[in-house]
Amino acid sequence: LSEVNGVLFAPESFKQHCDLANATGVASVSRLAKKFSQHDQEMLVLFLSHFEFCQEIHDDGVLQLINQDHCETTNDRYLFFPGLVSLKVPSQVWEPNPRFPHYCGWMLQCCDPGRYLTSQFLQVLLLRIAFSCALVSDDQGGSSILQRKCNFWRNGIYWSNRDGVNALVEIRDLPQMREVLVMLCCLAGKKMECARLRSTIIQLVLKAKEQFCSSVQTKQFFIRPSLLREYPF
Repeated sequence: LSEVNGVLFAPESFKQHCDLANATGVASVSRLAKKFSQHDQEMLVLFLSHFEFCQEIHDDGVLQLINQDHCETTNDRYLFFPGLVSLKVPSQVWEPNPRFPHYCGWMLQCCDPGRYLTSQFLQVLLLRIAFSCALVSDDQGGSSILQRKCNFWRNGIYWSNRDGVNALVEIRDLPQMREVLVMLCCLAGKKMECARLRSTIIQLVLKAKEQFCSSVQTKQFFIRPSLLREYPF
């Protein structure tokens, strides 16, 4: 555990650091197995997946996109590591759009002086949101086709779904605290769909918080819609 994690998540300034993943946090199983050749390949994948450091990518649409950017064999397997994403937030990730007039938001804020929501909480939360909300696909004619557009950066995720809802989830480090910000907007007539997605995201956040940092005191806030029209919030 300490050896694998120490190499995978070592900062660039550490001698143990090794670039196993690209900027989007995607690493091939073959490269992982080569780096840790003394360990069984399947054991490594199961271990990292079980502790939610990563998730293996099975979606045909995502794999097709990955293979376009990799020179490795197309039958390789790939893992997604939120903790290895190095991309910065896109410059125009959240823009006012008259077609999406309804906004809603929620925030979980740490109120325990000197204590923080952990980095593992951040990684697991983004991993769960990505695979349960943002990257879900439908089977059509036997092939898996992505139905959502998703942007991912080192501390957040943004996606649009087929129900006419745009969503942004970001873990922000502020002086003396860390907070989870949830922002949503939707098409006219889609308020119920927006409320359902907000409820789903809140449940994912609270479940991860209880699992990884249950002793940290937090407060929850619903955000006034008029404050959500601009980003950063």
